[in-house]
Amino acid sequence: MVNMAPVMLNGFVLFPTPEGTNLNDPEQMNAYVATLPAAAFVVILAAHLGQALFGGWVAARLAGSRLSYS
Repeated sequence: MVNMAPVMLNGFVLFPTPEGTNLNDPEQMNAYVATLPAAAFVVILAAHLGQALFGGWVAARLAGSRLSYS
């Protein structure tokens, strides 16, 4: 949940959709995405990388130091 916050912040606060945009219309979404700066995509990329690293860290902590080759 905490790791998803940057993506939600990106979409609703930093780069909101224009008033009246239908999110279910592919043409309107394509036009909106075409106007986004590169920073919007960098925030999403960083959030997903953070989620992957956090998930790997949790899995490593849960596994402990026992090796299993099954």
